[in-house]
Amino acid sequence: MKYLFDMGEVWHVYADMGNQWIYYRLEQVSEESIEKNGTELPGPLGRLDLLKQLEEQNQIYKEQKEAYEKQYYEMQKTLEESQIQMQQEREHLELQKKKEIDYMKQQFEASYVELKELAEKMQEEGRVWRQRYLDLAYQVSPKGK
Repeated sequence: MKYLFDMGEVWHVYADMGNQWIYYRLEQVSEESIEKNGTELPGPLGRLDLLKQLEEQNQIYKEQKEAYEKQYYEMQKTLEESQIQMQQEREHLELQKKKEIDYMKQQFEASYVELKELAEKMQEEGRVWRQRYLDLAYQVSPKGK
């Protein structure tokens, strides 16, 4: 606890420190009249106003920081969800592509087997027609004439 005695141009301050008193003698150097409605106060009160403004700004910056962090985490979460969704879509497209390729492969194999059978039939038919032609050719002209 401190006691202040204003004695005109000299101020006497006593600070109670347990079993001791600490004594300060302050002499007035200058005096200034200030309006109570003024914006800036000199001395410690002025610094308190400045400190109060800085604390308010600090609070505003903290709130902005929290808002930005929240926005950052939301965006990061959205990004992760989008990546998961893209991975699922990619897997779905790969599966669909594989099914399509398998279907085309089956169609190709079926068409190949059908074409092969048709080619064998045509070869057999060609042999039959060749044999008929040869038979007709031998009937028209007997051997050796």
